[in-house]
Amino acid sequence: MRFWTIAAIAAAFFSSAAQAAKTDLELISSQAAHHFFVVSKPWILDSSYLEGVASKFCSGKRACVAHFWERGTPAAKALPMSDAQAKAEMATFQGNRMLWRCGKYKVATDKNCFSD
Repeated sequence: MRFWTIAAIAAAFFSSAAQAAKTDLELISSQAAHHFFVVSKPWILDSSYLEGVASKFCSGKRACVAHFWERGTPAAKALPMSDAQAKAEMATFQGNRMLWRCGKYKVATDKNCFSD
């Protein structure tokens, strides 16, 4: 009996953890090789997390560009992007390389950041 109680608690925990993860990261659209994601805080500010998501998502694809926006900001669902969508974009993964919004990430340098 105790085993089943512990198993039920573990199943409920993992189910709720999986549900939370689904709301933290969402693929909102794709257009050819471009994939558009929204990410909740604090994950949108975690460069390692974003790079890991992009790397795993694009792994094995011949061409893949992953675009990231903070949830609640104007996120693109297709190209071309509007000016507001381009200004709100936080990070992009293309050609196995991350590009970061200048000033938002510690890993952003002159060689791997973009601005307005």
